[in-house]
Amino acid sequence: MSTGRHPAGAGDSVGVLTFFRLGLVVVAGEVVLEFIAVHEPVTTGGDHLEVINEIGSFITLDVPGPRVSRLRAQLRLPGFALGREAAGTLEVHNVGSPAVRFWGENDATSWPGGGTPRQQRFDKSLVPKGRMRSLRVVAKPDWWVGFVTVKVQIIYPSTTEASTKQIALRKRVLVVDPWALVVLGAVLVGVVVECLRRRRRLAARARRRGPSVPPRRAAQRRRPASRRAV
Repeated sequence: MSTGRHPAGAGDSVGVLTFFRLGLVVVAGEVVLEFIAVHEPVTTGGDHLEVINEIGSFITLDVPGPRVSRLRAQLRLPGFALGREAAGTLEVHNVGSPAVRFWGENDATSWPGGGTPRQQRFDKSLVPKGRMRSLRVVAKPDWWVGFVTVKVQIIYPSTTEASTKQIALRKRVLVVDPWALVVLGAVLVGVVVECLRRRRRLAARARRRGPSVPPRRAAQRRRPASRRAV
């Protein structure tokens, strides 16, 4: 495949004929071509040319025929998250022979509450052979403290574009907002302070009443006085 310059005027278009060689054995899959368009201003005199803009893009060529696509996905999420949301990464590895385009979504539910799942869609991404794509996965509970269940689905073509394969991953995470710990600490401090105040009030009442006399000793003191009276 060769490179070169193909100038085009304002409002004009240029067709470029490209030849490339795939080799003796052509494996069904996708071939990615890259091109860069450079915009150079027209100058006169001894001024130097300066590149003011470059546009890069990719062209995907689909080689017809059966293909053996295979992806492997791994969801990296902790079991406990201290914050307002649980954030992790989804790693998609291409362990097959051709390049693969995949897409999918993340359906996150929360307990308690959260009957309707929150969707996070993954746009189509191209994974070349032997490469990996990393995607960010986010799940947020409805309350300050809650369990979130992350259900990830990855879809990609199988042997042809008409048939697809699916990878399903699931992870449950306990999410605790820092403000929940602050509120819990304040409640515990209030309970301890109230218990101490109550003990002090009970002790003050006991001191005002004086020492209490057991009932048996009081009866023994009363009996001799009743005999003398008789």
